[in-house]
Amino acid sequence: MNTKSWRATYIDLCESVFRELGFDPPAMLHDDNLPLAMEIEVDERNFELLHSSADRPHQILILCQLDSAAENISRSELSSMLSKNLDNIRRFLPYYGINSDTQTVVSISVAALADLQANTLLEKLKSIAQDVLFWREQLDTSSADARGVKADSQGVMLA
Repeated sequence: MNTKSWRATYIDLCESVFRELGFDPPAMLHDDNLPLAMEIEVDERNFELLHSSADRPHQILILCQLDSAAENISRSELSSMLSKNLDNIRRFLPYYGINSDTQTVVSISVAALADLQANTLLEKLKSIAQDVLFWREQLDTSSADARGVKADSQGVMLA
């Protein structure tokens, strides 16, 4: 499938999600060369779905905003997030990041457009919203320190 077809697939998916939720889809005015985003709230979590025609046009990037600003994260939690990222990325699971626009911690995952329909996407978002409900408790800060990532490191950046 060419890039324009993937973009059309993404737009159709977004419009179908609106219809599935009982809303008329908004007009989608965009430049095919720029990333296109859809923001949606599912189970009291804010999501942003991004499609880029230039980078991996067959996939969407799913960002789920967690309930904390980056400045409220302790160094041991940042270290643990980095450690968990390495494990999650190896297993193709969602990983952590910081949204540079909002400075909030996000869960990041990707999905293949070919595998998605409105109902499957909404179920995926509900699953992510449930999985990240207690995201801080999922971080085992003692294991990050035990692996040699110092909790008091300066300038810890997320992958």
